[in-house]
Amino acid sequence: MLTVKGKTIRAEIPRELALAIMRIEVEEDLDWVEACRRAAMLIERGGEEFEKAVRREAQRIYNSRFMKQLNKARDTIWEEGYETGYEDGRREYAIWYYCNVCGKPIYGRPNAESHKAIIEYMRQHGWSHVACHESR
Repeated sequence: MLTVKGKTIRAEIPRELALAIMRIEVEEDLDWVEACRRAAMLIERGGEEFEKAVRREAQRIYNSRFMKQLNKARDTIWEEGYETGYEDGRREYAIWYYCNVCGKPIYGRPNAESHKAIIEYMRQHGWSHVACHESR
């Protein structure tokens, strides 16, 4: 006979089974009786407890994958929205002029030298609000 935590266990239990139950006891922080019940549930594949455990694990995996995909979708939509908004804003409000060599637009940054040159050019050539011109 083997005694564990004051309980007598039959010596016929194979050492491998006893070690497996002890592993469950340690890994899941269970007492000996609960670890034995957990081992029995795991051994009996077609049992109700086993099926519940399988469903719980499947749900956990599904939820984990679902959250990963949801976060990935959020990131994608955020990036696409940011890029679309950036391009829309740039088309609507950017300060630009054409390159004298290739003809493609050159975008100026606010208060950069090119921006200051554009402002000076417009001032020298009398640019103003349409309403201001009409009120003269």
